[in-house]
Formats: sequence, C-alpha cells, structure tokens
Amino acid sequence: MRYKVALAIEKTYLFTEEVKKRMKNKKIHDNINIYLVRHGEAANSWAEALDSPLSELGKQQAKAVSRSFGKSPIAIISSPMLRAKQTAAPLAQIWGVSVKIDDCFIEIPSDSEEKDRKKWLQQIFEQKWNMVNSQIKEWREKAFEAMLCKKSDVIIFTHFMLINAVISKIKKTNQLVFFSPDNASITHLKITNERTIKIARLGREKKTVVN
Repeated sequence: MRYKVALAIEKTYLFTEEVKKRMKNKKIHDNINIYLVRHGEAANSWAEALDSPLSELGKQQAKAVSRSFGKSPIAIISSPMLRAKQTAAPLAQIWGVSVKIDDCFIEIPSDSEEKDRKKWLQQIFEQKWNMVNSQIKEWREKAFEAMLCKKSDVIIFTHFMLINAVISKIKKTNQLVFFSPDNASITHLKITNERTIKIARLGREKKTVVN
C-alpha cells in the first residue's frame, strides 16, 4: 500500500511547479484561471454509495494536491459531495481559508436506484449529448454558467462527469465522455476577455472507475 501511495503521488502532479510559477508571477491579468480538480479516490464506487468518503489513497492524493498551488490563496469551491469536500480540505487548511460549497459542480444527476446505478452509468458512457434528458443538459449549463460568472481565479473540486461535461461543451463535441481525468488530476481552464472558456491544459488521464 505504501508503494501504491508513493507512486500515485509521484505521478499525480507533473505540472505542479508550472502551476505554482503561474500563480506567483501572473503575467496575464486579463484572463481568469479555473482549476477543475477531480476528487481523490473514493472508498466506495459511485454505484455502491452516492456519497462515499475518500479511501486511504484518496486522502494521500488530497494532501498531495494541496501542495500543487503555491502559497498565495485563491478561492476554493467544492461540490457538496463528501469525497470532493475531503479532497479540498487539506489545501483550505494550509491556506487558512474556507471552502465554498456549490451544488453547481455536483456529480451528474441520476434517478436510478442504487442497484441499477452501475448499469445506468455504463449506459451513460456510451451516450451522446443529443440523447440525454433535459435534467442532464440543464446540469451542464448550470455548471458552465457558474464558471463564466467567476471574476477571479478559482479552484473547483468536482467530479469525473462534470469535468467531461464542461470540456465537451468547450470542444463542441457530442460525446458525453471526452477524456478520463484521473483522481486528483488538475484540468486548467481560462476565461477570456470575451467571456468564453478555453482549455489551457487537460488533467492527467488514467483508466479509472467513476467514484
């Protein structure tokens, strides 16, 4: 287990120094940085528990990501789900700031019963945006509009499908799942002067379960 944790931490933040440098020496004042952080590994899969805490590895990933953003605090937002809040907690503690909970960045909505959730999730992975219901489309628009309203840099601790929903809208693709952001990966976006969102860097990918 110790080796697994060490390896995960080593792989997780390849561009940590780049992020720190950018936040310390901001040369672009007209763009707003948004960092979407996928929560650390959950103790239970989403199919098993809707609001699982972090696993031991997930807690280590949360501590590691807290060292990825330098010493100058910016706003921290989290999904209301426990795994996202626990991932945000170490960074908030280091900076001495509070975490704003915002349900705009919650996981994809589902009406499925617990026993059917895994099957539903497998089906969602194969669907396109023109196939999903209005609730899911509204969920994506709510998150996207919430980001466009930001007036300063922010770190948002959120979920696999939310990150994909935002990226697919930016890329104007019909795919629900555009890429596979790993646990505790950081996807960097920028809001331009024209109030559009562009991708600065996608988070590290890995074959991983949605939890």
